[in-house]
Order: sequence, then structure tokens, then C-alpha cells
Amino acid sequence: GSLKETASACIEAGFRAFRTSVAGPGNDSDEGFVSQRMVNETYRRCQEIREGVGDWAIDYHTRLDVADAVRLSSLIEDLTPYFVEDLIRSENVGVYKTIREKVNVPIAVGEHFGDRWDVNELIENDWMDYSRVSIPNSGGITEFMKIAALCETHYIGLTPHFTGPIGEAALVHCCGGFSG
Repeated sequence: GSLKETASACIEAGFRAFRTSVAGPGNDSDEGFVSQRMVNETYRRCQEIREGVGDWAIDYHTRLDVADAVRLSSLIEDLTPYFVEDLIRSENVGVYKTIREKVNVPIAVGEHFGDRWDVNELIENDWMDYSRVSIPNSGGITEFMKIAALCETHYIGLTPHFTGPIGEAALVHCCGGFSG
């Protein structure tokens, strides 16, 4: 079926939102990843998904550079994604200052980071809207709770990254103590 039908089926099955990713070249393509074409194809797919669901999000999987991440975010702005995740590679968190100034859709970051010192600039400077930090990557429940408390005091929502059944069970308990 179409992406619209797939997205609708997920919502009908009880999921609250549909999550997608940046398009990639097809299996039968020898072209490789051409970011400008993939941005255009991703936008087309997002339009189709938006027709099928109300709430949706997209993970860029750090596949784009700043210019293409900003361009795709601008293209999908009217499609009102719940968030755009991991727009670019995460080695330099300061680049999110530049992105925040140019992107008007909610930004989710965090699965590539560890303890609170990895994400404190993102939190304290409001360079993200949702934290995707996970319990295992942050070093455990105590460190995750410290990050979550920092996020709460800066009005940054928690949408922790899924890491498996044990991590998910721990997240249920941890996130119960926070508003976001």
C-alpha cells in the first residue's frame, strides 16, 4: 500500500503517531545518496504521510548537512510534524544554535549523547524541544533522571529513545515522575 495507507493503518492499530525517516536511494539504484534529491523525495513522502495521519514525526538519522536539514525542515513546516529528530551529525552540539535560528519545527535530539554534560548546552540554550536521551546511553537511571530534571526546568519534552524491553520498562517508571 501507499505511505498514506500505512500511516493510517498504524494509527488505526492504536499507535499515537507515525514516525518516518529521510528517504534513501532504492535498492536497485547505483546512484548513491544525493541529498538534494533525497530531500525532495522525503518532502513528497511526508506530504503523503500527513494525508494519512494527524500526528507524525521524522528522524533525519544525521544523514543531511546543515543546509539540507534546514531546507527539509522548511519544506515540511506546513505539514506540522510533531518533531524532526537528529537533523545533523552530533559531534558538535553548538551547531544546533545555527539550526535553531533557521528551523521553525520542533527539534528532537539526544539518542547519540550520553551524560548531562553531553546535552547541557542543548538544554540550557533551548536548542531542542524534545530530549531523545536514553537510559543506557546516559549511563543509567540516575543520570537519566538528572537530564530529565534539567529538561523539565527548561520546558523541554521527554521522548526518550527506545532501547529494548528492559530499557523501556525502566523508562515507564522514570518518565512517570516528570510532566514532559
